[in-house]
Amino acid sequence: MSSHLTITPPIPHLEFKILVPPGWERIMPPEQSPDFNDPKAFLALAIFRHEVTSAVVTVGARPAYGDGTVLDWLRYLSREQEFDVELCEPFATSGRSGVSIVATQQQEEGVLRMRVVLFEDGGSMFVLMGMAPVAYWPSAQGMMDLMLGSFLVTHPKGQTARLTPDDPELPPIAAVAPPEAILTSPEPAPAPNSGSESPATLSPQPPTPPSPSANSYAAFALSDDDATLSPEHPTNVSIRDSGAGLVPRVLRIDREHWVAFVGAGAIEAILPVPLGWHVIDDGKRTLMFDRLHDIQVNLDLIDPDDAAPEAIFNAILADVASESPDAKYNLIDLEGMPAMIVRDIIIDGATLQQVYVLMPVPHRPALRLKIRATVSDPQHIGLVGDLVERLVKDLQFLGLSVAPDVK
Repeated sequence: MSSHLTITPPIPHLEFKILVPPGWERIMPPEQSPDFNDPKAFLALAIFRHEVTSAVVTVGARPAYGDGTVLDWLRYLSREQEFDVELCEPFATSGRSGVSIVATQQQEEGVLRMRVVLFEDGGSMFVLMGMAPVAYWPSAQGMMDLMLGSFLVTHPKGQTARLTPDDPELPPIAAVAPPEAILTSPEPAPAPNSGSESPATLSPQPPTPPSPSANSYAAFALSDDDATLSPEHPTNVSIRDSGAGLVPRVLRIDREHWVAFVGAGAIEAILPVPLGWHVIDDGKRTLMFDRLHDIQVNLDLIDPDDAAPEAIFNAILADVASESPDAKYNLIDLEGMPAMIVRDIIIDGATLQQVYVLMPVPHRPALRLKIRATVSDPQHIGLVGDLVERLVKDLQFLGLSVAPDVK
């Protein structure tokens, strides 16, 4: 379960609380003596790391700049750090409104995507950052936004800087701690138990991504609860009201492994669903998809009529070729099952990537379970492949009365 931590740095008035989901490790910042004459320097207050997704969340602070707005400061830091900004938007934490960007940055190990949140309190500037390799961003984003959004300064002093140039001037706030207070040299921090850089650089190196056979669905989960599996979730209500299907019954939640098990009637199986995903069953097929609709996994039982897997795949490719003559494919073996990867399919004007698997159905040997996973971003095809591999290992067909343990 998630837990709220109170972090008390060497400068007491910077104490804060933050929600830490399971699977995140707190790493002590290295010894620091930041030179705040450098406008890019920050004091590292906390570092958290998620091993499965290689994600990192950092909290830093420094004296606020002498003029300008919080948005001006964030734009300045983005230029100085050479971030490729994709999105700029407001971001509210538990105790303060701030501004944020979603951006990428090229590292030697690959491309990082990050959310950077900036806000000001009592003359101190706080920078909160969640970052992950782009391949793991869809899985890590929900957890990181949850952490950043839970941030709360324990002893708030009040906002003294405008968020944007369009905001009205703020009235004076009494008893604001002088910005010089943060300039006091902190006591040496304990040595880190992992090689991590200070947030002053805003560019820690990501760890090596984990093996796809890791004993968890955390790499695919979008939250730490089962809210998206409730029939009354707004997305599920909308789908139900349109007649497109219902949410299958949840049999068990395994929070340790970030997965729920549902009874999928259309495929006559118990299906593992990463936490934070939606799943719909219309009696003919089962569809699971992530909250951002970036990845969809369609599962249905088919009668191949004695056709070999190659013939089934050739029929799929023939349909693809009519709209996507430049599509590429590879036939592979996945856990002893015939599988196919198809790239650059054009559907309704969008370019998509797909993974197909044909899975035997033990209690109905004449049938096959066809799994089709679709993703738009080609960089996520590896993540989709990892997910499908986990599904074929943990999915269990009719006849089981208890949801399986994750292997």
